[in-house]
Parts: sequence; structure tokens; C-alpha cells
Amino acid sequence: MSNSNYTLEIVSHHPDFNGKTLKQFYVDGINTVGSFEEEFEIRFKNHTNQKIQIKLAIDGVDIFSGKKADTQVSKDMWVVNAYATLSLKAWPENSQGGAAFIFTSANNSVAVHTHGDLSSRGIIAAAVFIEGPKIINQPYYVRGKLGSSSSTIVNDVSCITTNNSCYFNNDVVGSSEPLEQLVSVGAGNLVDQKISYVAGLNKPVFTETVRVRYVWWNELQEKLRNYTVVETQPSGFPGDNVHGINLGNTPRLGHQKRIAQTPMSYSRV
Repeated sequence: MSNSNYTLEIVSHHPDFNGKTLKQFYVDGINTVGSFEEEFEIRFKNHTNQKIQIKLAIDGVDIFSGKKADTQVSKDMWVVNAYATLSLKAWPENSQGGAAFIFTSANNSVAVHTHGDLSSRGIIAAAVFIEGPKIINQPYYVRGKLGSSSSTIVNDVSCITTNNSCYFNNDVVGSSEPLEQLVSVGAGNLVDQKISYVAGLNKPVFTETVRVRYVWWNELQEKLRNYTVVETQPSGFPGDNVHGINLGNTPRLGHQKRIAQTPMSYSRV
């Protein structure tokens, strides 16, 4: 979803619509574009007067590292200068280029063939980091990272194998569909894309997420024809879904809560 400070656009490289920005429709509580099987480009625009850093994720895959995306501060982030635009059209396999972004069936997706987590399928997201203040005295931690915040992951989805076929099971909507029928982002032809390394922010702090959802064009048309309600959408950063440690069967020690009906008094000798 775009706002006044930042804009996330999807630009088609389809032969019939090459260079055109896909129109975003607000359905199911999120800005959504309709796609064909086509290569595309991501454009992130910084409308502020501050240099920022961002993490970009497709289907929960960090575009820079290829790992499960999260909103924790790291050295692998993109720098976007004030009033500047970051344009990416490929998975950066090296500093000179990589495989083009392409909308395709989910069984051919990068997410399936890397970390395998499909909880953020259909989401293109940018996590924005700004220059943060110096942290003094009491540090705060969110999911194991100093001075960062994160979104709650919803729509837990898993890939279930039945008779050598992989199905996408979404417990939230109660549907089960073959991956071949679902849209995701895969790896296309090798394209040029030069990447240079520059100095980033001194103390980057996560501030917000900008997201766009994509669906097949015919699915979007169906959604637009019918009334849709606001739904909770995945954050796009499944790596934030980190829980505390599991103590297993370790016995819990200490005083048990008394359930006495009348007050009791005692003295310790």
C-alpha cells in the first residue's frame, strides 16, 4: 500500500503493456494489482527529504539475500536517497544482473524453491528504515532485535503433498488449491541490473511497511465484481514470526497459587 511518503509500484514488461504501471485497486483491505504471466519491475519511490534504507520482499523472500524476509536491521539493505526512486527488475544473482521477476504459477516460484514458506505468497513489500536516535540506558527488544518493530503474521499457509502433487492449504478461508493454479513470482530470463555499494544510515530503525498484493487478472476482475470486505493480509516478512524458546517438559518450580476460602497466616521459624 502506498502513502504520502513512499510509493510502491509494479511496472509490466509484458509485450503488450511494456513499461506501463499496473493500476492498483483497493480490495480485501490492501492495494492489489492484476497480473498475467509476465515479467515485471518494482519501483519504490521516496517522497521525503531524508535518505532511507529499505528491505524488499516478494512472497516473503528477501530480494537482496534470497532468505526468508524479516524487518530486522542488517547490512544487506537497499539505499534510497531523498526524492529518489529504486527500480529493480531481477533477482540479483550478482552485481551485474540476475533472473527477471516473472509472475508465474506457484509451483515455479522462488519462495517454494528456497525457504518454502508460502505464508506471504502474493505480497510485494518494502520495509522502510530511517535514521534513528541513539539508544540510552534501557534498550528495547522486539522479537530479538534491538530497536525494531514488526507485524504479526497471519494467514498461516503450508504446502501439503498428496499423491506427488503439492497443494496450497489456507486454513483461514478453508480452501485448498493446486500450486499450478496460484500466482507467485519466479525466476525469468537473465537481465542486466547493475548494483553498486554505498554507505547506509548510521543507526537505521524500522519505521513502517509498504505493501502491494498481486493476483491473477481474472481473479481481480472477479473480486471487483463482488463486494469485498477488509481482510487481514500477510505482512510480507515471515521471518518476523519468531516465538520465544520452547522449554519442553521442564518442570515449573515455585510456590503454587493457593485457592483457600479463608485467609491463612503462618510464621517461618
